[in-house]
Amino acid sequence: EDSTILSSCLLFFDSSFDSQRTKTIFVDKDMAEICAIKSSLPFVNIRLCAFHTTTAVKKALQQKKLSSSQISCLIDLFIEQRSCMDMSKYNALKDKISEISPPDVLSYFVCNWWNCPQL
Repeated sequence: EDSTILSSCLLFFDSSFDSQRTKTIFVDKDMAEICAIKSSLPFVNIRLCAFHTTTAVKKALQQKKLSSSQISCLIDLFIEQRSCMDMSKYNALKDKISEISPPDVLSYFVCNWWNCPQL
């Protein structure tokens, strides 16, 4: 996908519909999509799709040297964290994930998810 094409589609959407009523758009962490949305519809909140985030985390964790129970526990904590509306609970779950994660897994969460404002 090309951000120019995406921007053109979003500009068409903006001119054809009452786009001001659009509050949130869900994406799959495609940076071209995110950039196009930010430039074409700057008033819209951008959130990551729950299915795509869970699938990506599960795939990444399966490539690490973790047991099935460790993977399951980390995925459950990540799903709970992703759904948090309370920052103190979000941070408590982040601390729990940090406590039980080996360094390479912790680095994965820090680099790929915890620095992502759309999460």
